[in-house]
Amino acid sequence: MITMDALRFTPGSGLDLVEAPTPSPAAGEVIVEVVAAGLCGSDVAVINGARTLAAPIILGHEISGTVVAGGAGVDDVHVGDSVVVSPIVVCGECPACARGEENLCESRQVIGMDRDGGLARFVAVPAANALPLPASVPHEWGAICVDAVATPFHALKTRARLVEGEAVAVLGIGGLGQHAVQLAAAITDAPIVAVDVRAEQLDFARLIGATAAVDARVDGLAGRLVEAAGGPLDVVLDFAGVGSSLDAALASLRAGGRAVRVALEHGSLELTDPIGMVRSETMLAGSYGFTRAEVVEVLDMVASGRLDLSRSISHTVALADVPRVLDDMAQGAPGYRRVVVNPVLDMP
Repeated sequence: MITMDALRFTPGSGLDLVEAPTPSPAAGEVIVEVVAAGLCGSDVAVINGARTLAAPIILGHEISGTVVAGGAGVDDVHVGDSVVVSPIVVCGECPACARGEENLCESRQVIGMDRDGGLARFVAVPAANALPLPASVPHEWGAICVDAVATPFHALKTRARLVEGEAVAVLGIGGLGQHAVQLAAAITDAPIVAVDVRAEQLDFARLIGATAAVDARVDGLAGRLVEAAGGPLDVVLDFAGVGSSLDAALASLRAGGRAVRVALEHGSLELTDPIGMVRSETMLAGSYGFTRAEVVEVLDMVASGRLDLSRSISHTVALADVPRVLDDMAQGAPGYRRVVVNPVLDMP
């Protein structure tokens, strides 16, 4: 049996570098040789127990690489193609899929969470999830496009419906929030206010497109947001998941404004002025994942130069480094933005 190095998380045991069987393609699948795999806050949540897995899984849901084999019935993806892997596997038949809301598929699975992912030399994925990587986009950028960029893109475009001329606040300048700032800057010429408690992240947000930055710990956060934007906000995006901050930010919205919560692994939200939300028709919505079409849109933005990811990746590491890096990320160690894993780095 041919084996490969892989990082497998086992519930109750933890994350281990193992020799796993090299996958073979089933019908409708392709095998991707992984060139780059991004690390995400969701991976941190698995490691620290905030998110549970049902079975041992090879982690890694931000994947870019080269197709090396295809199963029966695969016609549109070919050996040698450079691809990114959209990690949400859908049925294509349920009501959500029929509505074009495949991210809400009733039987969806996530590669790297529900089935083996890309923290390995090779990964088997449905051919429909292998999307062409434009020649001008590096594999490292392509890997992070399929979550770190596509998730805030979905939140901005589909859920918040941000348009040119609208002001936006981004709560939490982590791996998703930093790209929300950049995407907002590509959509609107109005103020973009970054909100975080880390001076390093606020400075970085200014560098990539934020017009103002506010420490979330300040008294009267709603008023500070309005002041920073030069008036009430049109849109608030929450990537931090701190209920008190989102509650305050809701009060900074104009009548008819929209707030979208993207953060997953955090506590509840208590609204202090629900009647005010009713009278001002403020909208509060959730946003989950993205569609394959939105991944393609994001890749097109990068390929055309509308979105520059040259500052996004702070570290490129080997598989053996991942446990330490995830622990650093869980502890909030400074200096990390987006981390990409190269499965063949340091291999003999």
